[in-house]
Amino acid sequence: MTVPGIQQCTDLMARVQLPPHIQEHSLRVAQVSVFLGRHLNRNSVRLDLELLVAAALLHDIAKGICIDSGCSHAALGAEMLNDWGYPQLAPIVAEHVFISPAAVAAPINESIVVNYADKRVRHTDIVDLDCRFADLIRRYAKNQQHEQALHAKLELYRQLEQRLFEHVAIVPADLGKATQEDLSVGA
Repeated sequence: MTVPGIQQCTDLMARVQLPPHIQEHSLRVAQVSVFLGRHLNRNSVRLDLELLVAAALLHDIAKGICIDSGCSHAALGAEMLNDWGYPQLAPIVAEHVFISPAAVAAPINESIVVNYADKRVRHTDIVDLDCRFADLIRRYAKNQQHEQALHAKLELYRQLEQRLFEHVAIVPADLGKATQEDLSVGA
């Protein structure tokens, strides 16, 4: 299994001309993912940190393309990664937008960690779930039904957060401060 390193991920971002603000967001998601991954690995969860870093860095690889075309950046990103020879990253990227009740109950894996980390990062700021979902609703809810669906997803993310932080030595509110103390994304 070949996992791209940080430089390879940066090269892929340049290849698709990923806008700098999306690159910065992806770096912050990677930092949060690695912080959580390290803590989870210390407490009985087994995550591949190299896979976690690469998936987090590339989770929005197709977002620049899809901003203009309206396509699903998760689906296109997964397809691109498959085409580039990184099939192990594809499902993580494909699954980073929303989460199902089954995924919340399933064993903790890289996909869940990247998904959660993405929901804690608004642009480049680490925020709580309520703040992030308020932003998502403001930016993406097209109607009342879509807004209600996002509120339902928020409840699932709260459940996931509770599961994740059973294995982490900090409370969710301290994630931003704790992550600022360790900005490395290397495994």
